[in-house]
This record gives sequence, C-alpha cells and structure tokens, in this order.
Amino acid sequence: MMDWAKIIAAFLVSSFILLVLVFLVPLVLFSILDSHSEKPLAFDPNVWKSDTYAAICDVNSLDFDIWSATRDLMVNDLVKKHKLVGMHRKEIIDLLGEPDFSPTGLFPGWDLIYWLGPDYRGTFGGLDWSYLIIKLDPNGVVTAHERTVD
Repeated sequence: MMDWAKIIAAFLVSSFILLVLVFLVPLVLFSILDSHSEKPLAFDPNVWKSDTYAAICDVNSLDFDIWSATRDLMVNDLVKKHKLVGMHRKEIIDLLGEPDFSPTGLFPGWDLIYWLGPDYRGTFGGLDWSYLIIKLDPNGVVTAHERTVD
C-alpha cells in the first residue's frame, strides 16, 4: 500500500527545490552580474551641468541614453569636496547649474532637485531615478541635502 504522506512530502520538497533553481538562482546571478560597476568619478562642474535630465532624457535626440548619466558617479565626490550646507542658492546654481526640476509633490519641503540618473542599487537597479535634493532656509541658504530615489 502507498504512503501518500511521503509521496506528497517528496513532491513538495521537489517543487520547492525546482522553484529555487528556476527563479531564485537566476535572480541572484542577474543582480550580481548586472550590478552597476562604474567607478566613482571626480566632481566636474562642467560635466555635471551638461549631464542634465533634459539633455540625457531627450527622447527626440538620437543620443537618448539614460545609462550614460554620470552625475550619480560624481555626487559622492561633490558632497565630500564642497560643503553644501551653508552655501547660498546662488552659489549652488553657480556650482551645479539650474535644478532639473522645480519643487513638486514628489519631494515636499525640498527646494532644489537635481536628477542623478538611474538608481543602480538593489536587485532591480535602474527602475527608479536617483536625485540630489537640497533644502533652503527663507534666506536661500542650504540647510540640508540628501541623495534619494523616487
């Protein structure tokens, strides 16, 4: 006589192993192999100013390529070399150019929004955008900044 409990248990274990092999292993391998491997870049104000959302994401351009964005690779060097907190809005604009976006509901309470490019962190990196957001006091002086994603 068959022992149905053992057959069902063996089927469940086999199904779980198959599920792991078919879905989880490729997902982990994809995230390892496809991670953003670009090396950080030194901050260059001229490159930063030309690497705007409008320039990179111009769908009418033949050079439409979001993966060519370099601000994401420069932002750590930027905040290390330039003490943004305490700078006036005009100094920020002189250094970084005009913000890519005006304040919106996406980042309430933040005044200057600079697009950095695709966010490469996480298993499905590149699905979100990365931003440098800057908060100003009523006199136009930077009180805070952070890197964030939408």
